[in-house]
Amino acid sequence: MSAASQNDQNYWKAYCSVIQKKLQPNLGKHSALFFCTESVRGITAADFIPEDITNNQTYFMGNFLLDASNMFYVPSKSDGYLKALQTYLSYVDLGTDKGNPALLAQYVDAQKNAIAAQTGVTNAQNKAFADYNNAKTMGLTGNLNFPAWAVSNAPAMQNAQTQFQAANATLKTLVQQINGPLAPQYSADIDKINAAIYGITPTPGINMRCSIRDINNLGDMYAQSLAGTTPTVPVTPDADIFYRAAFSIQGYKDQLKTWYMNQQKYIASPQKEPVSLDAGSTKSVSDFGFTDTDASGSFSWCPFISFAADYHSSENRQSLDVSNTQYKIDLALTYGDIQAFDILPGTWDIGNPSSTYKKLQSSAPKAAKSLVRPLQMLCGTAIGLEVSFSGGAESAFDSLVSQYTSVSGGVRIFGLDIGLDGNQVSTDTKTTHLGSWDKGSSKFTVKPTPQAGVCNLLGVLGEKIVV
Repeated sequence: MSAASQNDQNYWKAYCSVIQKKLQPNLGKHSALFFCTESVRGITAADFIPEDITNNQTYFMGNFLLDASNMFYVPSKSDGYLKALQTYLSYVDLGTDKGNPALLAQYVDAQKNAIAAQTGVTNAQNKAFADYNNAKTMGLTGNLNFPAWAVSNAPAMQNAQTQFQAANATLKTLVQQINGPLAPQYSADIDKINAAIYGITPTPGINMRCSIRDINNLGDMYAQSLAGTTPTVPVTPDADIFYRAAFSIQGYKDQLKTWYMNQQKYIASPQKEPVSLDAGSTKSVSDFGFTDTDASGSFSWCPFISFAADYHSSENRQSLDVSNTQYKIDLALTYGDIQAFDILPGTWDIGNPSSTYKKLQSSAPKAAKSLVRPLQMLCGTAIGLEVSFSGGAESAFDSLVSQYTSVSGGVRIFGLDIGLDGNQVSTDTKTTHLGSWDKGSSKFTVKPTPQAGVCNLLGVLGEKIVV
């Protein structure tokens, strides 16, 4: 895929400013908005959906580690926000007693040992989960869930947990001996975060029941529910339940129901917001909480219109060259409603760590200094687009539509994955929108599929943790 032109960037800034205007027109000093460049359906939630399904998706939303220098919502190679927070705590400078070099040296060694033990228990736990899933696939686990199975079948994980607990006990003992002013709170915060990350049995407030099940026909189930028939969703077997750090999203489930009840009205008479190149050219990335240095180095800028034979894929894409000064493209974002929902962590939450621990050791890695705490998810219902082409852009777009329709491909515009024949339906969880090209009027109309229409994730509001 070709690189994003300046016009691509301006169109993106115009689109992002529309979302910002609807949700967060005024950002706090360390707040930033992160926008989706690929289709992301909202979390599955309803009264008839088992909570373990909703919980698992909520966990990934709350624990998503955002890149502090990238305006776009892209997966991090790290293990998530909680692991990054654990790394931050591992390098906190507690105001230790520099007058006792021997004790200080023991403390530094203990920190190193604790960090190594974190890596060891994480790797061992991941290996044990993989072994359990393989054994379950072969029918060797019976009715045992992971914690029960692990008692007799994961000795390496148990050994790693023992070493991890010993390393942290040593660290906490030295913290108390050094007796920095933040020592008591530091010990308590480490315990909270470790319990949230590594706990594999239920602890109210710290973790929650999860499963990796998904529901692909949510729209049909909502229709049944509103018609007075409770949809049949099998209870998740205990063997498929595991525990992850607790998060919740206030008001989200009730809002989804309201949105579904109004779907037809939203699609028939949507609200519209223009997305203009001129408006984008006046916007700065600082309006979204970033610097020009970020934009020139770390941003995942991409063409705002691109095609692919596999329209869910980010690889092998062909973009519409919008740098042509003769092209004229008029866009409008259509939607039923757009709202922000607070992401609420469980009782393990220690808040913004830089408010309490204002100084890190000089040896702290860059990853410990560039955290972003997810605060809100930005969601819309019945999201669509109306795009008109002229000035030669219509011919270029028509050619690409013909080329990729013939191979059942699609187009991505502002991150929305769009099937091109207007009737294409897939059970793939990323299928979100259908497009209809009217060559006579040079107008491309995009509408959501019934399920994705209930909710699309548009972006995330985060708080940068500045040390």
